Amino acid sequence: MRKTEQVALPLVGDPVNDPAGVAHLGNFHTAAVSPWESIVTVGEVIPKNYRGDTLIARVRWSRPNHLLGK
Repeated sequence: MRKTEQVALPLVGDPVNDPAGVAHLGNFHTAAVSPWESIVTVGEVIPKNYRGDTLIARVRWSRPNHLLGK
């Protein structure tokens, strides 16, 4: 549901004035850690120097994630 979407890993840099310095993100993956917590991982590459990192974001749910099962 689009109205509930939130940014987990924000864009860093200036894509207008320095597009080569802004990381390209791809290969997102999610994993349920518990009914109350999930993680999102993504790979990044910065075109200017072809370097990057693996980023991890933690999602803490205000209600239990019932998709995980009981």
